Amino acid sequence: PPYTAFSNKSKVAIISQQQSTSRLMHKQLGYLFKQYRAYPNGIKGEQKKVFGLPYSGGKRGGKEGDARRSSPLIMHIHPIGNAYHAICVVFPALFHHDKGLNAVNFQLINDFLETEEFEEVSING
Repeated sequence: PPYTAFSNKSKVAIISQQQSTSRLMHKQLGYLFKQYRAYPNGIKGEQKKVFGLPYSGGKRGGKEGDARRSSPLIMHIHPIGNAYHAICVVFPALFHHDKGLNAVNFQLINDFLETEEFEEVSING
């Protein structure tokens, strides 16, 4: 869609392992995300813009350094019963109003949510 919203391309996933505190779950989710985006996985440079702009670690330069866009991947720690779970939702949409920045690979986010630590949650009923 031309805006951030649920669509047939949206995906919801939950980390299958629960934690006893929100801090432990936040630490686990952060670790998984950092490991996924790390150098050995080959995600670097311009590919990272699907996770938000600027992706250059604060370095200025080019369109990416001046542009702002949050990631379409939303991460939330949620209490369920006596435990905490990490829930992630991705909202693929028109990424940026500047056509030069709009080309992103949403499959990188989907691949993160398809790692063995996550279970997909049906949003189709």
